[in-house]
Amino acid sequence: MTDYLTKTDAGYDTERSGYNLSVEHRPEVVVPAASVDDVIAAVRYAGEHGLGVAVQATGHGPSRSADGQVLITTSRLDGITIDPAARTARIEAGVRGGALVRAAAEHGLAPLNGSSPEVGAVSYHLGGGLGILGRGLGWAVDHVRAIEIVTADASLLWVTATSHPDLFWAVVAKDSSASSPPSRSTCTRSPGSTAAACTSRPTPPNAP
Repeated sequence: MTDYLTKTDAGYDTERSGYNLSVEHRPEVVVPAASVDDVIAAVRYAGEHGLGVAVQATGHGPSRSADGQVLITTSRLDGITIDPAARTARIEAGVRGGALVRAAAEHGLAPLNGSSPEVGAVSYHLGGGLGILGRGLGWAVDHVRAIEIVTADASLLWVTATSHPDLFWAVVAKDSSASSPPSRSTCTRSPGSTAAACTSRPTPPNAP
């Protein structure tokens, strides 16, 4: 695991603080993740020490306090890969909306971004994501194709509607638009991902 911070370490206060100051986190340990391996190690550490896990990219949204938990910060996970032919983007967990817009624009594409360039793109998508292109293209979460997830037992899974359907729909369907047509479009995330445009597929009959 990358160097982690405790309450007595310099940098602890800066690392634990997000944009939204309505909730102040006092985690037992802060892990500034720089790789997927760091995330896996942090989750494994939490399990071994009986601690909960919280994740923070930018901290824009109000959230529950992470007091006494392992707080994984993902701002250093900022990789973006654009596939112009497939019209998709694979993004890491700390990518901000503005960075995704700029990367997509180099290929003549535009993601379903929100109004602020500083909000985390993964959190925005998985939180629903009704942005400036929403009237024409709908909710951003309906365009998520796949998600790379570290589970509670520290396993790394590539999750899609066909590979791990229960987990996939648990992550994306809860925030999907109830008024949308019965289909889901696709995109990508690593450890979260999104896309600029995707292919629709019928919604499984047992999806929420």
